[in-house]
Amino acid sequence: TRQRLILLALALIPLTLLLAAVFSWLINRPIKQLKASIQQLGRADLGPLPAISGPQDIVELGREIDWLRQRLQALEEQKLRFLRHVTHELKTPLASLREGVALLDDELAGNLNARQRTIVGIMDGSSRDLQKRIEDLIRYGSLVHDATLPPTAPLQALAGVLDSVLARHRLALDARRLQVDRQLAAPMLHADRSQLETVLDNLLSNAIKFSPDEGRILIRSELSSSASLLDVCDQSGGIPHAERSRVYEPFFQGARQPDSAVKGSGLGLSIVRETLLAAGGQIEIIDSPPWTTCFRTTWPLPQ
Repeated sequence: TRQRLILLALALIPLTLLLAAVFSWLINRPIKQLKASIQQLGRADLGPLPAISGPQDIVELGREIDWLRQRLQALEEQKLRFLRHVTHELKTPLASLREGVALLDDELAGNLNARQRTIVGIMDGSSRDLQKRIEDLIRYGSLVHDATLPPTAPLQALAGVLDSVLARHRLALDARRLQVDRQLAAPMLHADRSQLETVLDNLLSNAIKFSPDEGRILIRSELSSSASLLDVCDQSGGIPHAERSRVYEPFFQGARQPDSAVKGSGLGLSIVRETLLAAGGQIEIIDSPPWTTCFRTTWPLPQ
């Protein structure tokens, strides 16, 4: 009898282990599903969440998380409608303002003295700055609203695109005596030219804004096994780790702002991220000494 009990106990050990594994799987599976749903919301992905199965309490918690997703989606759509309305309402008076400044600058209303011409120049610069901010709002709203899959991108010569972007920033570069270095190990890149120019334009503008006078900016490209890498690095002093996860948020302004720069809209890096997402790529901050700030953009290779 004692021997029979020992054999029975030994036989129950595998069964007990099997039952423990089954119960562990039944418990861990819905928890992993909940974790995946929360991580999806954390990435600002408001698409449908994975189905959650398991005990009733876990399923109910999953429904609450999905309700939160729908609420966030509704708020995002409301924000985009507000942005479109505001930008539409601002465009008409801004056009009138720009036209009035142009008429004054052409002296159609009479000759201007030196002081008046200085004031007209300030008005022209301010109106251009306001126009750029409105265009940033329009561009950001259209990027977030457009969820279409990226088409197959043509091959672009980086040198030509970079020349075009640098020409738009030549005055700012010369005024700050900034030097732009190129290291184009991968001279060609698969990308839509408009998207590539948007990314380079905003990253270069950001580098110019935060770089010290007489500093250097690096634009570097290389090829990995699955993507083209395009970096824009500068000597601005770096981004605090506490802010690195927030710099892509719309309208976010870091604690460290240059005194001499005109305060921006806070949309530049948001536009870069949304542009890259539309192209199937991504952006990240990497450590690349001696450069203190380095943004890496990843562009997928055609399949």
